[in-house]
Amino acid sequence: TKSNVITFSKQDKSNVGPELPDAKMKLTLTNPAIVGENLENVTTAGGRDVTKNAMLTEITWTTAEENLKLTGLPDGDYTLEETRAPEGYDIITNFDFVVQNGIVTRRSVDDVKVNAEGDFITALDETLKTISISKQDMSNLGPELPDAKMKLTLTKPAKEGATLEK
Repeated sequence: TKSNVITFSKQDKSNVGPELPDAKMKLTLTNPAIVGENLENVTTAGGRDVTKNAMLTEITWTTAEENLKLTGLPDGDYTLEETRAPEGYDIITNFDFVVQNGIVTRRSVDDVKVNAEGDFITALDETLKTISISKQDMSNLGPELPDAKMKLTLTKPAKEGATLEK
């Protein structure tokens, strides 16, 4: 069994340092370097709770006040996915990487929301963009006008496929 220790961290992109709790994360071994190898012997430091799927190809966890250290990750290709972002944050895109002899090599070179250096991976969440809309009488600014019906339409999204769902 290898003693590779890879650390996974979840932080606010605008406040790097403290861990960002309550994100649901999933790590998938997509292509082991040795056929048949899996995540059965992977352990965590500090007794952190993680769940392994029946095929032993996925580990899921909820981020906490401390980062997660996984020991014994076999060499191979992986995908890190955030399945639920903390409230008020946008979900990161999937991040593909390779572990070789305990060192992480980035495969998703266009992803600026994840830093990967050596044996440390940091996923950076951005806060959701919010706007406030107010309906007031022009002659008496301050109190909101009740029962106003408004419609918000996204006419020219800056990013292809963007919607107002969130």
